[in-house]
Amino acid sequence: MIRNLWQIITNYRHRSELWGIRAGRALPGMLRPAPIMLLVMAWYILACVPLALAHLLLIGLGASETVAVMIMTLPAIAFLFMITPWFFRWFWIGLSMQFGDFKSADAKEKQLVAWTEAYEARRPAT
Repeated sequence: MIRNLWQIITNYRHRSELWGIRAGRALPGMLRPAPIMLLVMAWYILACVPLALAHLLLIGLGASETVAVMIMTLPAIAFLFMITPWFFRWFWIGLSMQFGDFKSADAKEKQLVAWTEAYEARRPAT
């Protein structure tokens, strides 16, 4: 169940990243990173929701703000370390597209197309 949910979320993330690359190509130079950074911000916010809910749950269960922050600091730092390579990879793709170099974007687009096609082939028919 959780694995299927994770695959669905990953598929939507890959499709949105593919949209970001394709939409960025159509824009003039200075605006090319905008769709990519928009989707990075959206996925980052969605990924932070469980941490925010856990923090609110701790406060709702009667823990003080200080204790809740102390408990949530380690998961938040771990989350940042996990997300940082993904963020900077997209930052580099957007920056290189801004200055007219599409090699990294082409490679990532090819990879994303392969991943989404593989997911579609594996997905059970409904």
